[in-house]
Amino acid sequence: MEKSGQKKSKVHNYDSSISTTGTTTASPPNSDNIDINFEQHSKHLKPPPPSKILPSTLPLIEKKSETIARASVSQLREKSLLDMGFKPIEVEGWERIVQPPKDNLYKLLKNMIDNYIKPNVQIRIGGVTFNCHMMVLQCYSDFFMDCNNEVFIQLPEEKITPTAFMMVYDWMLAEQPLVQREGILELFNAANFLRIKDLINQCWLCFDDDARFREDTAFLLYLEARKYCLESLEQLMLMRICKFFLTLVASKEFLILSAREVCALLSSNTIGVNSETEIFMSVVRWLSHNWEERKCHMLDLIRCVRFSLMPPWFLVTLTKNPECPEIEHIVSHAEVRNMINDGITPAHLLLSGICIFKVYSIPCNDSMQHMDKGTQTLKLVICMTNRGKLADKPDYAKKQKQRKYQNIFAQNLLNVGWKRHYWDTAMVTSK
Repeated sequence: MEKSGQKKSKVHNYDSSISTTGTTTASPPNSDNIDINFEQHSKHLKPPPPSKILPSTLPLIEKKSETIARASVSQLREKSLLDMGFKPIEVEGWERIVQPPKDNLYKLLKNMIDNYIKPNVQIRIGGVTFNCHMMVLQCYSDFFMDCNNEVFIQLPEEKITPTAFMMVYDWMLAEQPLVQREGILELFNAANFLRIKDLINQCWLCFDDDARFREDTAFLLYLEARKYCLESLEQLMLMRICKFFLTLVASKEFLILSAREVCALLSSNTIGVNSETEIFMSVVRWLSHNWEERKCHMLDLIRCVRFSLMPPWFLVTLTKNPECPEIEHIVSHAEVRNMINDGITPAHLLLSGICIFKVYSIPCNDSMQHMDKGTQTLKLVICMTNRGKLADKPDYAKKQKQRKYQNIFAQNLLNVGWKRHYWDTAMVTSK
């Protein structure tokens, strides 16, 4: 019983297996127990189809079908949205979008400039430094336009002061700048140095206003212009002095003028005086203030006096009996005496237009009113001066004073050989 049980267990422990040839074999320990003819059995077995031997993931494709597949792939290439007709710049109803406005560029720039935000240049004058925007300076000044984006510029203090530069920069920033009277010459001088044409023209427009700069205001501006050597402006202001002349001569400012300035003032045809005698006395006042230092300028000043327009009696008095020592210092000079004598000479008086005899081209229009063309006679009118407005029109109503001058003038003519019957103290009759 034990032996048979061991045999059964052996049979069950050794199962059948498949060989590489596809036949089923058994491998019991004792071959004589199981006897199978493998060769005969293999002849009756059919080989499996190739598709069952190869893996299913590698299908077999014929060459013809492979060529067709490749052709279809080349025809079905990918397309973009632009190729399909979608255009990104074309959006329907885009113009109906309400968009917010942007800040104005001019306002933004003006805010930066007015509040000195991000200045890009430093201007130094003396010990003062200004932080500015070069763009603003270059818009108005040709001086800064010639600069090549410098970040630091040193300006000479003798040409432009810190106060003047501040006024110039404020003028540039203002929308409607107004030039004030205070510091106008300092501003004008700075504008000339920086070559700011608009500011120069604006200052000249103020200077040309003879209603504001006339008489005393013109002279006060003249005194300021002396500091900056503005000769053209000085001459313009001197031409504005007329009725203020005598007040000026009585002031201290007249005494501190230079000889050149006094000559320019006395040579003006616009100064208003009652007589050329007042011109002569103004020369005496200026020379007497410091005779020792100023006597070298005496002849230059005396040449500005028009002795031919002075009353003849006064000229005679000067040559014979000058009671004032200050006057005596002047008339004692030989050349001055010659000038006085030339003023008394009738021929010189005739050429100067003081007295006219049968002359139709008369330089003084007022004398034309007294010519009687019918009788060819002229009333003798002695004009005291042709300067200024104080003596433009002699007062013919003052007969007594006028007759006195006529008698003196007629007597001087008789002394030099004029015949008596040609003369009358009131009328001059042609020959």
